[in-house]
Amino acid sequence: MIVSYKEDYNLSLSATFAVQAQEFLEQGHPAEAIALCRQGLIEYPDYVTAYLVLARAFIAVGDYASAEQALERGAKQSPRSNTT
Repeated sequence: MIVSYKEDYNLSLSATFAVQAQEFLEQGHPAEAIALCRQGLIEYPDYVTAYLVLARAFIAVGDYASAEQALERGAKQSPRSNTT
């Protein structure tokens, strides 16, 4: 049984949130993955991997426009990005 990240991770959000979000996604809980990524990206807006996990979660719920936006935001955060 999966526990809500708010209940299970009551401590301050750490940069490992993308790992937990990926686990939610793999367990068939994309809404939890989306919520966790959105929350985590507030504190860690440069975490490129989190944008990728967020995009995958959006794809899992059929929200392709939001997935594309997440990928674009992640690409802008990448140090090798040429996007502006």
